[in-house]
Amino acid sequence: MSNEELAVLAQQGDREAIAGLWEQVKRLLYQLARVDLSTRPLIIGAMG
Repeated sequence: MSNEELAVLAQQGDREAIAGLWEQVKRLLYQLARVDLSTRPLIIGAMG
């Protein structure tokens, strides 16, 4: 099933569709987060 089809089912409250959608996109999301974090400077102590 496509991500779009799973998203529609998830919006309708289908919990299995939510789990299926997560399984299909989590690898991509982790990769995107890793790239984003690797391009930002690490700031320690600047917030407090």
